Amino acid sequence: MFHGPILIVFYVSHGLSLQQVYTLQAIHFLAKLLTEIPAGMFADRVRRRTSLALGALLVAGAYGGIWAGSGFLLFAVMEFLAGAGRAFMSGADSAYIYDELKHRGELSRYSQVESTNFSVLNISFIFYALASGLIASVDIALPYLFSAVFLLAAAGCALLLPEQPVVGPVRGETKKMNQWQIRRAFSAIWKTETLLFATLIGGVYLFLRELNFYTEQPLLTGLGIDIRLFGVLPAVGALLWAVSSFFSPRVFQKVGTSASSILVGCLTVGPAIYLVSGSESLSALVVYAIFYVSYGLGEPLFRILTNRAVEESSLRSTVLSIQSSCALLPFCVIGPWFGSLLDTHSLPAGFGVIASCASMALVLSIVWLLRRGLSLNAA
Repeated sequence: MFHGPILIVFYVSHGLSLQQVYTLQAIHFLAKLLTEIPAGMFADRVRRRTSLALGALLVAGAYGGIWAGSGFLLFAVMEFLAGAGRAFMSGADSAYIYDELKHRGELSRYSQVESTNFSVLNISFIFYALASGLIASVDIALPYLFSAVFLLAAAGCALLLPEQPVVGPVRGETKKMNQWQIRRAFSAIWKTETLLFATLIGGVYLFLRELNFYTEQPLLTGLGIDIRLFGVLPAVGALLWAVSSFFSPRVFQKVGTSASSILVGCLTVGPAIYLVSGSESLSALVVYAIFYVSYGLGEPLFRILTNRAVEESSLRSTVLSIQSSCALLPFCVIGPWFGSLLDTHSLPAGFGVIASCASMALVLSIVWLLRRGLSLNAA
């Protein structure tokens, strides 16, 4: 939210190195990884709106703590809390949309509603991003307070959402039923080619997105951009993300899901390769914005594939949580090393890592499609 565009600048202003900043984010994602599947089960077995509200409250508390405190240890605890809170919001929104439309007999609208949801989220982020730098110019910690207040309001709104009671064979609270639900979710992914494809390839691109996000502020700092303007690039990016998300179902329908996944890969590889050599010029900002187009096309693609492939509504949030975990684990391992790389080398070295990972992901995607003979029809 408000703190995103100045996150790294905030931590660096408190005396942290980039390695420590990335370590904090690895802790954040580790908490999300550990909580992801239990949170998904909670959303499946209680209510999605309750999960969304609980997650917002936890993250609000964490950001309030970061605003008020200082020191690596406190920041680590708060990032862990924020990561756990985000797990309760991850996938629950998408599962809520799918099941509510299904209940109303409007499932044919799902693809467009899901992509519109991403568009609205990113249009909202434009406001947060543009305000971020201005707020930070008053007090570098103030954006965290604004994020906390808005999340508290969001928690209240989530509780007011209309929702049908969750039904399914796993309503109990026993350990045996928990294990049964996890096994069912993993089994559904393993036995369904579409789900396995969305989990593996989608997880790689989500990991790259998270890794790439943390190169944005060092790029702006290297170009000498005033902190009051730090929100402009993410605001423009959010607009591109919103537009591409809105039109993503049409792209899928026109070229097919398989070709769409390769397109997402190309839109990730191309800018990264350019930035390896040109990341110190202003043209890098234009090229960097292309990443947001790949985000806008890719995330709805893998969400739509997943929700349509999961037959049991009582497993939907759990499956989405498992998919998110596939991206979190690599970041937890590589994140601190990536920060150290940026501390000791120039920024193009970081883009070189992203370009290499994206290239491998693109090749794996093509090989997967050829070997498995997938023909995934667009919604």
